[in-house]
Amino acid sequence: MTAHERTARLWLAAFVVLHLLPLLAGSTDFTIFTVLRRPHAFNWSYFDFSYSNGWGYVYQSAYSPWQIAAYVLAYASGLVLYPKLTRPRWLASVAAGLSLMGAMSFVIEASHFIFDHNLSLIGSTPILLLPIAMWTLWNHLRQPHDRLQ
Repeated sequence: MTAHERTARLWLAAFVVLHLLPLLAGSTDFTIFTVLRRPHAFNWSYFDFSYSNGWGYVYQSAYSPWQIAAYVLAYASGLVLYPKLTRPRWLASVAAGLSLMGAMSFVIEASHFIFDHNLSLIGSTPILLLPIAMWTLWNHLRQPHDRLQ
């Protein structure tokens, strides 16, 4: 195995560990890990666009801190890794744009732990990113050394 092939595999491993797994974990509220024990408890938030600004009310997030952290990690790493790994480039741009929207959304959501505000602006699209992620994985597993640039 050449140095270039090892580098390509490391990038792909980073893609799986830093983007794909946190995206699946966050979007399923971590029920993906318990689905075999409790199949009826599985849920998946595959598409979410929402806005709220409850001025004058105490803000209550619909997401746990662990879920927010998983989403921030997944979307922020997607912003970096899709342009690096995904071809064609227009598809990488779409995925990076969706990742940017998701990262910004969950950074705003995470800011509730630091600042007292009521804004919630969520744009989360795992249903659109997962097929692109599968395409990226499939392309790299077919010809890993030709896809990394």
